[in-house]
Amino acid sequence: MPKKQIATPEAVATAVEKLTAENLEPTLERVRAKLGGGSYTTINRALAGVMQARQSGPAKITEIPTDLIEIGQKAVAAIYTAVQRQTMATIESIEGDSRRQIETAQAARAEASLEIERLESELESAAEELEQTRHAAQEAIRRTERAEARIEGHQTEQQRLARELTATKAEADASRTQAREVEALARRSEQESRQEIQTLQRSLAKAEAVLDAAAERQQREATAMAQLRAELAGSREIVATSAARAERAEAALGVHEEALRSLRIELAQAREAENQARTEAAELRGQLRLQAAAA
Repeated sequence: MPKKQIATPEAVATAVEKLTAENLEPTLERVRAKLGGGSYTTINRALAGVMQARQSGPAKITEIPTDLIEIGQKAVAAIYTAVQRQTMATIESIEGDSRRQIETAQAARAEASLEIERLESELESAAEELEQTRHAAQEAIRRTERAEARIEGHQTEQQRLARELTATKAEADASRTQAREVEALARRSEQESRQEIQTLQRSLAKAEAVLDAAAERQQREATAMAQLRAELAGSREIVATSAARAERAEAALGVHEEALRSLRIELAQAREAENQARTEAAELRGQLRLQAAAA
């Protein structure tokens, strides 16, 4: 909707009449104040026409001297020039401020964008590290479970070997008892005794071999169990370290997400400030074109 023009020649002439009735000189500023605003260029042009018409009209008392008219015209021209310079300086200052605000907003937006990209990259790295940590923790737990299962199996095997060893010792003791009995009978029947002794000695040798093999196997199982216990302790330490790293990664992830939200808010504010600055600059350019068109 076009803006209603208030600085018409009729309105300027009415303002001049009122100022004259109040015994005040109708200057550009006073006329503009009476009108309640308006373009300096338009008011000055209308004021010059009104003043010229008043000067060329019939004099009520005396004619206005020509030199006074020239002085007035020069004063009006000087006032117009000063006002125009002041207006142009004000417009240039506002445009400069608008440009600086836009540049500042653009720089802030670029900086915020870079910061968001950096934080998003760190967020992705933290998420990957967290996933790797979780995977390592799960693998350590699985290894721990396997080690515990192996330990339980070795313990079961060790118990079985112990039972076999006990049984073998019992057999050996029984064999020794039988050997002593055979030796007693050998006095009565040397030939039968020798054969029986040989049989019992072979049985004893077998029992002792079995006993030695069982003892050696038990020693190997004990060594393997010690290694498994050490491996279990290492696995538990890995699980504890992995859990601590996971907690630190989750905390860092929360901090990065909060910083990312803050930067997104700042970016939105910077964009809003940029849009506002552009709107103000566009309005000022529109006013400048209107004033230039009116001039």
